[in-house]
Amino acid sequence: MQKVITSVLFNSILLSLTGCAGTGLQDQDGSRNQTLTWGSIGTIAGAAAGALINKDNRGKGALIGAGVGGLAGAGYGVYADRQEAELRKATAGTGIDVQRHGDDIKLVMPGAITFANGSTELSPAAQFNLDKLSGSFKQYGENNIEVTGLEEIEATKSEIYKQLGLIEIPQQPDENGRMPPKRYTTKELFTLEADCVKAVHAGLDDPSWNVDRAFVDQVIDDYEKEKQATQKPGEKPFRLTQEQRQAAYDLTGPGQYTFFKGAAGVGKSSTLAPTFRVYAEVFKAPGRRVIGVAPANKQATELAKSTGIQAQTVHSLLIKHQNALAAQQAGQHFKQQDLIGHGDIVVCDEAGMLDTYQMHNLVVACHQAGARLICVGDRNQHDAVETAALFGLLHDAVGDRCAKIETIARQVDQFRPTAQALYEGKVSDAIRHMQRDEQLKVFADGVNEADELVGDVFADMKAGLPGKDSVVRELDWSQILVLADTNEQVRALNDKIRDARFARGELSAVGSVSIETEVLPGERFTIQVAIGDRLLLRKTAKDSQNEPIYNGDLGSVLGIERVAREVDGERIKDILFTITRDDGRTVKINASEYESLQHGYAMTGHKAQGMTVMQSYYLPSSYASLQAWYVA
Repeated sequence: MQKVITSVLFNSILLSLTGCAGTGLQDQDGSRNQTLTWGSIGTIAGAAAGALINKDNRGKGALIGAGVGGLAGAGYGVYADRQEAELRKATAGTGIDVQRHGDDIKLVMPGAITFANGSTELSPAAQFNLDKLSGSFKQYGENNIEVTGLEEIEATKSEIYKQLGLIEIPQQPDENGRMPPKRYTTKELFTLEADCVKAVHAGLDDPSWNVDRAFVDQVIDDYEKEKQATQKPGEKPFRLTQEQRQAAYDLTGPGQYTFFKGAAGVGKSSTLAPTFRVYAEVFKAPGRRVIGVAPANKQATELAKSTGIQAQTVHSLLIKHQNALAAQQAGQHFKQQDLIGHGDIVVCDEAGMLDTYQMHNLVVACHQAGARLICVGDRNQHDAVETAALFGLLHDAVGDRCAKIETIARQVDQFRPTAQALYEGKVSDAIRHMQRDEQLKVFADGVNEADELVGDVFADMKAGLPGKDSVVRELDWSQILVLADTNEQVRALNDKIRDARFARGELSAVGSVSIETEVLPGERFTIQVAIGDRLLLRKTAKDSQNEPIYNGDLGSVLGIERVAREVDGERIKDILFTITRDDGRTVKINASEYESLQHGYAMTGHKAQGMTVMQSYYLPSSYASLQAWYVA
């Protein structure tokens, strides 16, 4: 008899009722004729079936049924047909799928049989469904059913975890002595994490980048004087706080890998700018460079703008470095500036958003090149989407050998206590401050909070905010952010804002076009685009004039033109968008070549992390988190 082990994968289970291999005739194509196969219903393995057959002794399993040969000849096929019909009747409305493959009957139960929190105890709903099936199995008493117990399920689960390369992560009980749900990682990720920790520890005391503190003070003093010279009369003189100055000392101390922890708005950029000047002055003669990187182009642009260094995405740096390294090893031509060089300083902003693979590649590249890596980030903001972020792990690995600024400075005085409370995780204090400042709105049942938010956006844009010169000016779309947790919320908010703009006469259907867009793999949408619309560009590419476009760029539609152009010798009709980006540059995009556009009035907090605006709005969902609230 062929034995089929039931596979228990997380929240699904598959019961296989398999006929014995027999001596039945075969068709000319080699397939077995169902009505001529003899045998019995085969094996059901696992605690689920044990509970099903032996309800008085659940969890132990049993071996029942005395028939040896089953039903012979064509009678078995008819017998199995009847049982299949009975099973379909018993499972109607339960979500259990009965599948017939020759003489094999499979019961597929996604979500119906579950083992909560890694337990082998069946849920009440699962037990109810199994009880409904028990009548069918008892009615068809000719079955030989072998049932194994919990040990077999545990062995099967263990084998599945082994095949997937899963490793259970050791955990400690909480303050109430309760163990949290089991968590797993993979051998691959564990190895990558170990590589990074080893590299960080190996370079912990490397003196190659140590700079005399007196020189650091001199550069900071000169930087402060330059900033003060550009200030208007009456403005508070620009000076680094003692906390910022100490962070600059830490960043110019020993160690190949340095971590700079700072809350949003603490003035990390004001600290990094003079620090980079220190590096430029000290290491300019040996040809060492300061290279800025970030997970997304929007963040890289912000880094370059706020510190004065050139910056690019992490992906771009690594691709160029790996290609140049391969060319060098093959004796081929390459650009020297594409290589991460010995003694270079690589500064990664928003490092907490790098996934394990990206961080590992960056750490290894710097380790092999003999370059320094400074990781700047905030563990209280969003992590990587793809895999767990390594920033926190590596930050812990260096202990107190970490530069940090925790006092928020770059925030309107009135709202600074709220931001500080959110950073420190003091939710009650944050709510109290927001209620005091009328930043928090709670709506009664029946009120559409999204409509209320959109109304507030337009009212606040019209009212404006005072600038550094205390003059109140209306806000434009580049100065505000509307944030939400999910893509569905974002699409709904974008639609509502556009409807309001059409109603106000800010957008017109005249000259507008409809295009297909795919911002997520497999999810295609048709969107309408009008002149003046706000767009978010979701793919890194080149425009029609070979100018770079980066994922995350925001801009407004300046022109829409229907054009005819040649593609591979064929004349096609196309739509050409002229878009003015927020950085002031203009790009031209052919709709047929760039299908990664979406309306850019609202976006997820993860997409917006690292951006700085005058005013932001946040519509939480059931998935809301402290990180999302803090970023907003």
